[in-house]
Amino acid sequence: DAESSSSHFRMIAGVVIEFCAVTKRLDLLYGPVFSAFLDAGQAHTFVDLLEPFVVTDRLRYISPMAMNSFVEHCKLVGDLKKVERCLLHMDVKILDFDSVLRLLRAEKLYTALLHIYNSGLDDFVTPLQMLFEDVFDGAERSQDVGRFMRFA
Repeated sequence: DAESSSSHFRMIAGVVIEFCAVTKRLDLLYGPVFSAFLDAGQAHTFVDLLEPFVVTDRLRYISPMAMNSFVEHCKLVGDLKKVERCLLHMDVKILDFDSVLRLLRAEKLYTALLHIYNSGLDDFVTPLQMLFEDVFDGAERSQDVGRFMRFA
């Protein structure tokens, strides 16, 4: 049945991720292992189990393809904070900056945004400019709503 199949994939993913993390075989983890989970329609199971390894600093990297699946899975379950938590523990110097920064800006995940700009790009000004833009845009929108409500 589907429940035991899902449980089986969770167990296998946990063991394989642990093995690859301990042996530092990220090529294996994000190559044939991740591909096997994709082919089986279980990419969500695989990426869901990455978080504990990343936040405990046992994995410091997620491949771009796995990161895309991870982000999509987190969007689907409504937990993009999980992506932010992971990014705070990853080696940000080897990330796909463009796509990650776009996501963080769009979803207003400012802690990770600041971390990546500061640690990965040595840029301390741009994230503050973005933050201020968003704060001022929000203030303008709330003033516009207040004006609209008074005349409605």
